[in-house]
Amino acid sequence: MIACVTANVTYLDILSEAPSLSYFNCVGSFSSVCVKYAPHLKDVTVHQTARLVDPSKSKDEPTNFKKLCGGCPAIERLCVALELFRDLGTKELIIQPGQVFRLMMLRELRLGELCLSCPRDVWRSMLLIIVAPNLQDLIITTKPMATQYIALNLISAVQRVCGMTKHRASKLVKVEINQLQGVRTEMCFIQWLLAASPELHKMEIKFSPNSLPTDQVQTLRDLNGFQRASSKAQIII
Repeated sequence: MIACVTANVTYLDILSEAPSLSYFNCVGSFSSVCVKYAPHLKDVTVHQTARLVDPSKSKDEPTNFKKLCGGCPAIERLCVALELFRDLGTKELIIQPGQVFRLMMLRELRLGELCLSCPRDVWRSMLLIIVAPNLQDLIITTKPMATQYIALNLISAVQRVCGMTKHRASKLVKVEINQLQGVRTEMCFIQWLLAASPELHKMEIKFSPNSLPTDQVQTLRDLNGFQRASSKAQIII
């Protein structure tokens, strides 16, 4: 069964069991999407064009990792904007990342609107990669900060986050990063990916059209100097 939803509602719940649901695509304005139980759901795409808030509720209940993926153990492809998963990166998940629900079947992960200048986004991305031990393809589209200036404390925070875990992306084969700015925080994340992916074959990087050619050359030099867990890993610009 295939479900394609164009939503303009505050809360969208698949309340009953959907044992035959294999594909779910939701695009629109909403606050929360919840898939209760879909044991054979393999392909999930959620694109939130705007976030709605229910004024009648004292506490908003946005989409989170458990609501969308907790009842879908068979997901093989997940395409979302990272901002949907606000529960990832909370204090308890940072302390006990091994107890997070795992997506054992996930093979392809597409993350949009990812700000690699934000330590919280970096940690959420790493955590999603860690909880998908069989992940093979990772496609990321970044977005810049509102300002071009990145404070030293942000750079330091991202460096600490990337050094917090010894977990590996053990099955990751291909990485694609779009709209790269080449700022230091992005480079910290890429450095972690290269060092944590022993099966990596290809990392394809597409620069932001706003980046200067001289900056791109320097970024490529930096990338070529990073340690790689895989002797087969190639960086393609």
